[in-house]
Amino acid sequence: MEEWKRQLTVILAEEIDRLSLSKKNEHELRKHIEVLLNTLIDQVDKKIREGHSGSAGGRVKQAL
Repeated sequence: MEEWKRQLTVILAEEIDRLSLSKKNEHELRKHIEVLLNTLIDQVDKKIREGHSGSAGGRVKQAL
């Protein structure tokens, strides 16, 4: 489960680095985007875990 989060984080970080921002707002906007993306990743993780928690097979997948 943690591997997909790591891979997604790498992809998102690369995309954020490609944004064209002015020096004036770059730091503030990057920080805001980082918080939003972390929240989104946590929500997706929670939904996946909830979806897998109802079955024995799902619990095995979560453990892996």
